[in-house]
Amino acid sequence: MTDDPKPGADGETLPPESDEGEGGEEPPRPLPVAVRLFLIPFMIVAACAVVVLIYRLLSTGEQSAADYLAEIRSGGGHRRWQAAYELSRVLGREGAPRDPRLAPEMTRLFLDSAGRDPLVRRYLALSLGRIGAREAAPALIEALDDSDAETRVYAAWALGALGDSSAVKPLAARASDADPGMRKVVAYALGALGANSSRPELRAMLEDPVHDVRWNAAVALARLGDDSGRTILAQMIDRVYLRSVPEMTAEQQDEVVLNGVRGIDLLGAAGFEAELLALAERDPSPRVRVAADEARRRRKSAGA
Repeated sequence: MTDDPKPGADGETLPPESDEGEGGEEPPRPLPVAVRLFLIPFMIVAACAVVVLIYRLLSTGEQSAADYLAEIRSGGGHRRWQAAYELSRVLGREGAPRDPRLAPEMTRLFLDSAGRDPLVRRYLALSLGRIGAREAAPALIEALDDSDAETRVYAAWALGALGDSSAVKPLAARASDADPGMRKVVAYALGALGANSSRPELRAMLEDPVHDVRWNAAVALARLGDDSGRTILAQMIDRVYLRSVPEMTAEQQDEVVLNGVRGIDLLGAAGFEAELLALAERDPSPRVRVAADEARRRRKSAGA
């Protein structure tokens, strides 16, 4: 499972190490860019985390995005990917300034790192998505064929974040990718792009053998106003069903239920009144109770 390229369920599940709480968008607003549990499927290995911690301890003061970009440009060895990682974190913080003037240089560095610096490339893909660098779309589309599997996933997430329609066909072509992590992010990205032309691929993904892929596809279709994933959304808010899914933590279950409620809300909640009432009154998660209650209120105010 997965949001960040830890991009699991919130909103960025967000891509790796996001301060935004990866994983979600608030109903009926657009779903979170990544949901920690299943939207984006990559985790930073423990060894890398230790190196980054040491790097931070040795650093003095807070650096800006431009500072980290300069380090990526001129640094050597581990310093380049560490700076790229920090850049993605800085840009992932809520309210962080995202200077579009940095996009051309970031894109150039992303292209230059091809085939030789996968860690730098992954984190630059995240950063490009976070600043909405649409000029990077061609480079990110090309990266969907990168030799590094995680770079392909990060690039797919970034394309969804950019909202550039040129990415719809290249992403849809990877809806049946052999890598389940890629399929998860492709489902998220296609939903984020909001292209009705991707409905056939998303509907097919409702039959995927991987839970996370089916969940992402159902939510993505709901964002398109398509209720083909109603059965899957019903499973997402069923605590008994979720407890049968292997290796899911309580927090991950909460995120799946929350995103299921959001998907149902996007569809107008018709036919889910009883389930939403039960969640609003008895679910163990305060966030789920609030989301379910708000979905019920919107359903009522719409005159249903």
